[in-house]
Amino acid sequence: SRVEKNANLALQAIALMHNIELIELDGYTREEVVVLMNAVDAGVLTSIREGSPQFVKEMLACHRPIVSTNVGDVIEQFAGVKGAYISEFDARDVADKLETAIADGNAELPRGWFEKYENKHIVNKLVEIYKSIIK
Repeated sequence: SRVEKNANLALQAIALMHNIELIELDGYTREEVVVLMNAVDAGVLTSIREGSPQFVKEMLACHRPIVSTNVGDVIEQFAGVKGAYISEFDARDVADKLETAIADGNAELPRGWFEKYENKHIVNKLVEIYKSIIK
């Protein structure tokens, strides 16, 4: 229902594929979401705007392949990751990349990928930003 999530693009892409079911992670408990994220063949994010989408981080933390539009910091999150694909805002491109992602099986993360999302790293980065603004 949220326009920025661009659900129609995901629905159009899935309609081009065979034997694929789209599961929206809405209305589930956090525990159920964890089970679903670990059980799916791939994730897809078709938003038109995001900041730093938590969904992408969570899918990759589950080592699940993912396709996302180029929003927020997704390119940085995908850096060095095997099984992560940036798509155009085009249903055929999303579908093609989803098929490739599903064929990958698992996402492979580079060494140190998790460290950049640890609280101490984020806090240090925020402190650096604040210090640069104060100067």
